[in-house]
Amino acid sequence: MDSATKQEKLVDFQHLIAVETARKQIRNAVLVTVITGVTLPIAWIVGMSIANISGGSINRSEAGYYWILEALFIFGMGYGISRYNLLCSRLMFGYSIVSAIHALFTGGFTSYGVYCKIFMLYFLWIGIDAVQRYQLLMKQERSLAADGAVNSDRDPAPAPHQFADRDALPPRSAATEPLNPTPELVGLCGGDRTEAQWLLSKVKTKHPDRSVAWCNQQVIAQLSS
Repeated sequence: MDSATKQEKLVDFQHLIAVETARKQIRNAVLVTVITGVTLPIAWIVGMSIANISGGSINRSEAGYYWILEALFIFGMGYGISRYNLLCSRLMFGYSIVSAIHALFTGGFTSYGVYCKIFMLYFLWIGIDAVQRYQLLMKQERSLAADGAVNSDRDPAPAPHQFADRDALPPRSAATEPLNPTPELVGLCGGDRTEAQWLLSKVKTKHPDRSVAWCNQQVIAQLSS
């Protein structure tokens, strides 16, 4: 294998790893958003309980509508982030900052709450950067795919009768072979079989004439290096 081919394979795997890293960071941002939305009803219940104990007056109906609208906004932003929407990720980060400032000036923060908010803001900020990187990587991938389609039109594959013999024909079984990642590959992906199968499918797409076992070995070798 010449150096140009090795460099091309290295760049290809670096692209795959970069995409998967961005996807993981986006999933973390979505998880933080979901946790924020789930804790809203708990905060509402605690607030009502404190008001009852202290004898304070509070409009439960108005407060309930407020919490519901806020929860809908948060879950909507979480869905948008899961769809790699940059605007939703920025809106969620801005909302978190505003809510943190509000809680800070109204005395709604405990020491534990401060640490939790900093933790959440960190992952949301990383999520914004991850969405930007993911969109850029997908744009590059579409551009490369378009270039590949143009090149394939200019240099079409030879017809079967142009091969010297039957042994020279590409294997037909490779296309129908189940795309199953090995246990070792799944382990290197942290037990995430979906991620392992996604990486495997990318390699198989680039090398359709290779067996699934060969593709497994290539992904394992890159992840282990």
